Amino acid sequence: MGGLSPLFLFTKGREKLLVRAIHCEECNTTVYSRASEDLRECGCGRVRVYGGFLSHFKYDIIGKRTKFKKLKMEIKATPDDLYDDYENMEDRFGLIEKNTDKKQAQSTYIF
Repeated sequence: MGGLSPLFLFTKGREKLLVRAIHCEECNTTVYSRASEDLRECGCGRVRVYGGFLSHFKYDIIGKRTKFKKLKMEIKATPDDLYDDYENMEDRFGLIEKNTDKKQAQSTYIF
């Protein structure tokens, strides 16, 4: 794969990235970190992720009774897309809020 992370996949002409994420069941929001300096928080503020989407991924859960799930998700993006999104403060990636109108196009794996 030529120096790319094993979490970066090419499938049918589309680039997909496997990221680690946390789903907060309190506010039904999924969060993942886009870059090593990035800190993202769910809608209710009980779940925070930071350190990027690779090996330095870390998370904090506020409150012992907060319900959450650890996930691995495929997203349609490259590592550069995620970093540029973070650096330029575009916020297209990193936070997935409950959407009742459409189905989510992202695959989720619970580990």
